[in-house]
Amino acid sequence: MNKKKTLSFISVLVLLVLAVVGFWTVSEPAESSAPPGLQVNVATSSTFLIGNIAKILTATTTCSARIITTTGNAVMLTLYANALQGTSTPKIGIFQAASTTVAYEAQTYGCGQMSVLGVTFSNGTEDAIIFIETR
Repeated sequence: MNKKKTLSFISVLVLLVLAVVGFWTVSEPAESSAPPGLQVNVATSSTFLIGNIAKILTATTTCSARIITTTGNAVMLTLYANALQGTSTPKIGIFQAASTTVAYEAQTYGCGQMSVLGVTFSNGTEDAIIFIETR
C-alpha cells in the first residue's frame, strides 16, 4: 500500500470507531426513579396543545417524576416550589429541545406547579406535548 491509501484507511477506521462510541453514549436510557424499594405507577398521562401563551400542566403535591415529550418545537418549562398557582415565584426555568423526552425526577425538581410555554411559535400556532406524571 502506498501512503495515501494507508492514510485513507486509518481515517475511515478512526471515523468508524468515533461513530460507534458516539452511538453508545447517545443511546443511554432516560433515568427516573422512586425512592428505593417503592414501585412507581403512571398516575396521569395527557396531551396538551402548547403555543405562545403559558399553560399550567400540573399542580400536585406528590409525584415520583414528570416525563415530558415534545414534538416539533422546543418549550420552556417553569417549575414552582408550591402546587398552588400564584403562591410562589418560579423556582427554576428549563429549556427542553424539540423532539425530546425528559424525565424530571421529584427529588431534583420537586412536585410543585409546572407550566409550559412554546418558544418557537408564532401567534396562533400550537404543537402537542405529552405529559406523564408518576407516583
